[in-house]
Amino acid sequence: MEEMTAHVDELEQLSNKSAKLGGGISWRTIVDRLDKLSSDEIQVLTFDSIEDAREFYLCHSKMVGFGIRERDEKKDRKGIVTYKRWVCNREGFRNSKWLNLVNRKKEAKRLTRVGCLATIIVQWNKDIQKFTIKRFNMDHNHQLANQEFVQFLRSHRSVNPADLEHAILMHGVGIRIPQIVDLQAYQAGGHNKMGYTEKDLRNAVDQFHRNALEVGDASQVLAYLDGRANGEPKFFYKYAVDVEKRLIRLFWTDSQSRLDYQCFGDVLVFDSTYRTNAYRKPLVILAGVNHHYVTTIFGCALIADETEDTYKWVLETFLEAMEKKAPISVVTDGDGAMRNAIKAVIPSARHRLCAWHLKRNVVTHTNKGFVLDFDVAMDMICSHEEFERRWHLLVEKHNLRDNQWVVDLYNKREKWAAAFLRGHFFAGMKSTQRSEQLNATAHKYLQFKMLLYPFAHRFELFLSKVRRNEHKEECITSQSSPVLITHLRELEGNAASIFTRKIFFKIRDEIYAEASLRLVSVVDQDKVKLYTFTEYLHRICSWQVELDKSERTIICSCKKLESDGIPCSHAFAVMKAEDMDEIPKSCILFRWTQQAKPAEKNIYSIQLEDSAIQAARFGALCALSNQMCFYAVKTQQGYDEARECIINSTSRFKNLWVNDAPLVHKAKKKDNMMDESIKRSDFDVRDPIVVATKGQKAKHSTHKRKRRQCKNCK
Repeated sequence: MEEMTAHVDELEQLSNKSAKLGGGISWRTIVDRLDKLSSDEIQVLTFDSIEDAREFYLCHSKMVGFGIRERDEKKDRKGIVTYKRWVCNREGFRNSKWLNLVNRKKEAKRLTRVGCLATIIVQWNKDIQKFTIKRFNMDHNHQLANQEFVQFLRSHRSVNPADLEHAILMHGVGIRIPQIVDLQAYQAGGHNKMGYTEKDLRNAVDQFHRNALEVGDASQVLAYLDGRANGEPKFFYKYAVDVEKRLIRLFWTDSQSRLDYQCFGDVLVFDSTYRTNAYRKPLVILAGVNHHYVTTIFGCALIADETEDTYKWVLETFLEAMEKKAPISVVTDGDGAMRNAIKAVIPSARHRLCAWHLKRNVVTHTNKGFVLDFDVAMDMICSHEEFERRWHLLVEKHNLRDNQWVVDLYNKREKWAAAFLRGHFFAGMKSTQRSEQLNATAHKYLQFKMLLYPFAHRFELFLSKVRRNEHKEECITSQSSPVLITHLRELEGNAASIFTRKIFFKIRDEIYAEASLRLVSVVDQDKVKLYTFTEYLHRICSWQVELDKSERTIICSCKKLESDGIPCSHAFAVMKAEDMDEIPKSCILFRWTQQAKPAEKNIYSIQLEDSAIQAARFGALCALSNQMCFYAVKTQQGYDEARECIINSTSRFKNLWVNDAPLVHKAKKKDNMMDESIKRSDFDVRDPIVVATKGQKAKHSTHKRKRRQCKNCK
């Protein structure tokens, strides 16, 4: 209460002082608390120009969590703007003709306008010769965006001239746009602090063209991870050394990854990738899929070899970090060491082999005719007995009875055939494609000559970009609504309010498929109803759906709900027959809902080391100085003033640093010289040796190379 009184008194003093000068309060004097001002307090603000008013509302909207849009303006006889109105970006409604299109060639744009009445109107005041606020409404009828989502709103996405010119110069020497964006994100302190996306920068560059470690590496990375663990309570890392005390295995995961695993750790996919560091250590990324159907990373490990013991250590350490919670299902590429390690460490998990790797191996070990039939057999939905019968016919047809690889493939049928995997939850994943995509993205950040200490820092940047995809999907889900276009509008709308956007689209496909089903029979028993469906004009297959009358549970013989976690078209046919306007709870898997993950509110207070804080400050000042230099070099006067200012400021800041804490400054020099020995004594771990990775061995020629000769004289 005392703080509120002091705040009001301060505003009254500023208002009285400004009134004596002939004007109201300038918003720049209270810019740090624009999101906390009331409507009455904002009404007394004044602006020197229309640009000043727009900058205020843009700053206010960014702090509060919404975008803005220009609405209308008025000009005097001289063409000078005297009246301007801005509104919330969710003001108004979309024209109904765009909502009722019948033959859509592509997905309708997401709905953003919900009739929000938030607005600001400024008008020129002749008495004080400034713009004043005529009307201000700060009441929104929609959910405001969190700060990590504001960057995706259109009005807050813009490439400043300094960054654009920097990008144009780098792009001109052959650096690709993604690498330029990554560099600018590193300088800004993360992708979420850039203010624009990769697409925005690419469009700006295209528009421009159209218009015209050393010694102690292992100790350093362990010291870095230990510092992370001390400042972040849920950060976890573990390492192993050999008899020579060389680092051979390293695993780590942060608090966000551990939280993601607790929410979405039912399915685990992992694979190893190479050429990411100077020691040629394979990088193992353990990942999954979150409620937005976006890849999420649970942890990573650097290993010396790919043996069964090594993978056992990785999985055991992973379970230790995840509080012994084991996944329900695991997807790998079929490596024998991985397979044995999963069976030993997570015996309860259902193991699935990557479909893409299997198809590639089929091409290598069999003939073309078998390849086509194998695709059908792998995805065939039938009983175990029917699969056995069709498989033996398939082998006989292509004369592969004596092919040992085909025999081994058949013995592993429970790990790849849909007939055996149906009913086991894999979150819609049939291959390690997500892991392969992660590996491809990781190679843009991690280089084969990179030491471990910079590797750990670059991996954090890679991790932030992966998580940014989740923030984008979260923004789309929370800040917009899909257009309802199916014949079951009530159920479709209910699904849109429950599930995330990507999962909703999958469910909508099932609602579409319901229209092609034909009801065969309904058997009404005491407690349940048994529905039988076939597909229209295809009566070979039939599905039985059981509806519990009292519990309102739906169980289908296709087992799509058990396999993918979403209700099938047969279940929607039952809902339609029973006149349901909401999806039953039995058909809703919580991990796909919008509330599956608790809101992120910076739960953990991370204490950064001095070097990290200084690096962040350096990046922020570099970003500011780039803009200053961009404008200063345009004129000779600007260049002279900027040069003099930089020289004077550099001298002043240097004296400030030395005179403020001379003892600390002298001690820092000693600490820098002894830093490596301190870190090495704390961990006493030697750098790893360069390892030989798996793969095809180089073929050495047995014949002697021909001597080069002249064509004429030989």
